[in-house]
Amino acid sequence: MGNGVLTLKDSRIECIKESQMSSTFKIKLSDKLTIPPNTEIIISGIVEGDPSSIMNAIIEPIPSKHTETLLVAKALVDPSCGQVPIRMVNLSKCEQIMQPFTHVATCELIDIGSVSNEPRTENLRRLSSCDEVKELPSLIQDLKLRSSELLNEGQIDQLESRLKWSNIF
Repeated sequence: MGNGVLTLKDSRIECIKESQMSSTFKIKLSDKLTIPPNTEIIISGIVEGDPSSIMNAIIEPIPSKHTETLLVAKALVDPSCGQVPIRMVNLSKCEQIMQPFTHVATCELIDIGSVSNEPRTENLRRLSSCDEVKELPSLIQDLKLRSSELLNEGQIDQLESRLKWSNIF
């Protein structure tokens, strides 16, 4: 590809730039970072470039930094101020040290049409008090029965109290 022309075998395809605005930015660390073993942290990442005109973007991990032991979470962010939150998890048994200005993710513009401001409440259960949750749904009751075979009474009570709120998360 060169001079706005993509050549595939004998075919020439004229290309035009849709916008002069950059839509992908690198995210880097501002300081040296030490992540303790088996820990999740949220840090502030610096957006390289001028994202001031972008309000909706998605954080994507860089494959070389996203390994089996160090994960970077995808997230919807507003990079317009030049900084974004980055959620990282160290799953290893050793601390991970990352140097300042290390690229850990990319931030890519998303189409505003793909983001809805309308809350999706059809699957949410509205509760006005804790007393409204009296019994577990049948699917959750079955899960409780299968899960509690090897548990003592105290553990079964804890399991049930957690399952009462399972549809909230």
